[in-house]
Amino acid sequence: MLIESLASSSEGNCYIINMGKHRFMIEAGLSKPRIIKGTHNKLSQIEFCLLSHEHGDHSKSIKDLCKMGIDCYMSNGTADYLAIEHHRVRRVSGPLSIGDLSIVPFAVKHDAVEPFGYLIYSLETKEKLLFATDTYFLPYEFKWLTHIMIECNYSKDIFRKSDKADELLKRVVKSHFELENVKDFLKKNKSEKLEEVYLMHLSDEGSDEALFKSEIAGAVGVPVYVCGK
Repeated sequence: MLIESLASSSEGNCYIINMGKHRFMIEAGLSKPRIIKGTHNKLSQIEFCLLSHEHGDHSKSIKDLCKMGIDCYMSNGTADYLAIEHHRVRRVSGPLSIGDLSIVPFAVKHDAVEPFGYLIYSLETKEKLLFATDTYFLPYEFKWLTHIMIECNYSKDIFRKSDKADELLKRVVKSHFELENVKDFLKKNKSEKLEEVYLMHLSDEGSDEALFKSEIAGAVGVPVYVCGK
């Protein structure tokens, strides 16, 4: 599996996943020109896009993708909010299959209408990817994950050093994943099959890339990468 981050921040989120014979996108929170550039002018090779929720830093170019012939999968609530009337919008309410990929959406906790995370399994490669962003809590336990892409937005200890600590914490505590909570989740979900962890959506004000990589690596014992902004 090859995971490419075109952007991962409150300014925009977009990821390209190469999984066996499939090449697809998760999130479309960048401008159309930036996405085309990020795919090296090979956007036509993208089979489909998974969208987690309606916020602009995740959905900015979703209408453009539909117009370019790319199927875009999202929850009913997300589709209703974005008010997209296009045959390329695929409303998702349960598990689906695309080629040899099995994709299971699951609810996450965020200040959005009906936000999703995704569990993606390749029958060809036997790889299993978990994608979860913009959530402050994940109550689930997943078996035999090989790759994890997970939000690690902030640390309470770092925020408390800020002059705007109370304001910042009030905003993110019910919308984004905190470092210690991420560590707890990963400890419960790591297995001998886990190969890599990718940290997404780090806060400018409340994160420390080197610290987060070190803390998470200590918790999971596999290579940890921070998705580029």
